Amino acid sequence: MGLTRERAIAGAACVTAVVVAVAAFLGWWHVALTVMAFAQAAVIVALLDVRRRMARSHDVRKIAGSFKSVERRLDNLGARMLAAAETSRVEVADKLAEIARTVEERKVVETTLRANLENVAAKAEDNRAKVEAWAAELEVWRHGLDVVRSGVGDLGKRVDVALTEAEKDREQQDKRQDLAAARYIRQSEALIQLYEWVRPRCAMPSLGGWALDPTGVLTLLEIVRRRQPGLVVELGSGTSTIWLGYALEQLGSGRLVTIDHDERFAEQTRTHVRTHGLEELVEVRVAPLVDADLPGHATRWYDHTVMADLTDIDLLVIDGPPRSTGSMARYPAAVRLRDQLGDGAVVALDDATRPDEREVVQRWREEIPELVVSAVPPGDALKVLTLQPSGDRPSGVEQSP
Repeated sequence: MGLTRERAIAGAACVTAVVVAVAAFLGWWHVALTVMAFAQAAVIVALLDVRRRMARSHDVRKIAGSFKSVERRLDNLGARMLAAAETSRVEVADKLAEIARTVEERKVVETTLRANLENVAAKAEDNRAKVEAWAAELEVWRHGLDVVRSGVGDLGKRVDVALTEAEKDREQQDKRQDLAAARYIRQSEALIQLYEWVRPRCAMPSLGGWALDPTGVLTLLEIVRRRQPGLVVELGSGTSTIWLGYALEQLGSGRLVTIDHDERFAEQTRTHVRTHGLEELVEVRVAPLVDADLPGHATRWYDHTVMADLTDIDLLVIDGPPRSTGSMARYPAAVRLRDQLGDGAVVALDDATRPDEREVVQRWREEIPELVVSAVPPGDALKVLTLQPSGDRPSGVEQSP
């Protein structure tokens, strides 16, 4: 029986040791220590009980010695268990600390990763906004490129049109230059012929500008030479007055009455007349501009009373009033002086290429049918008309102004 208890106690001690070891390994230090305390108490109680019972016997003493041996072993086992538990506790603590460090590092990594992800997300959002802005800008550029491409196409068309127009303009310019060159040649030839025909006693006033051009003056001198007029009336005095005075002087007959509305120009013409010694042939009169007294015509004309005494006019030269006077300023000339023109009188209108003068000639043809375009070749800007009875009007004569 004693042996059985001893075995039971030894078995309980082994179980207790196992429980303590497991608890220590799992880190349940309070549980392990508590079990060891209970185990020691139980062993002590058992030993005391055994000692009382076996105090009087050798077996008891042996058992007591065995128990002492067991107690020592248990003490050694407890010490080893405590040392093992402490070692396990330290290892577990180190493991837990390492795990805690790992967890902390993981938290740091997670925080860093989260921050990086948020930064990446923010950058992605910013980049998305930039990409959208670039896309919008690209769309604007694409639209602008389409507009530019369309504009380039239109520009190409306009360039083609401009080149065509430029070519036409160049051709027209060439024609104008040819015409200007031809006119310059004609004017130069006319001026040479004038100075071959007339030998002035002093310097002549300049031709052109407001005055008749050389071809017009040459035409007038040719009319004077061929028709030998008795009375020449000139509306608008100037350079042509002196040339006509020399032409009449060469004929040895006829006289010239020139009319001007401006006293300053009239006095200047008188000075030229005196300088060239033509006072006996040329008379300068001043006729201010007044109401023309013609139906449907509001532009002023020369005071007719100044020239009312002039009759049987053979040559009427119309070089005034100036265009600045008003619309169709020279229209009244043939109308007001119709009854003072002699048979077969010649009417020479300067600046006949201007629109106003063209309309003047057209109205004269309608209102004075016997006034027709003469066969005498006109100058560049001089239209020559002849007063003829209707029955004597030559066929085939140019009728348009």
